[in-house]
Amino acid sequence: MEVLGIICALLGLLVGAFFAFFSLLDAAVGMANSQGSGTFIGLFLGVGSLIFWPTLIFWPIFYGVVGGVLGVIPALIYDGVAYLIGGIEIELEEVPRSSSAPGSTFSP
Repeated sequence: MEVLGIICALLGLLVGAFFAFFSLLDAAVGMANSQGSGTFIGLFLGVGSLIFWPTLIFWPIFYGVVGGVLGVIPALIYDGVAYLIGGIEIELEEVPRSSSAPGSTFSP
């Protein structure tokens, strides 16, 4: 569960970065089309930051939690079914090792 949660959180960071990038791009286009004298740094510290920073924080947490929970559900179903059916049983026996394979012509 932990590994799946971390993988999903990293995916959420990637998704959050895309959301943040496109929200900044949208805000920059909006600033370019307006008559205001805003600067690009205003996107990171002003109104643009209302979208930029929460996306970088929210999406990794959201993806990590949802991915972890959605990974636990199939694992519990599998464990329940394996418990009821008995799972797969494999019987192994130890085979003694010989010093050389049959038909081997190599001798040290």
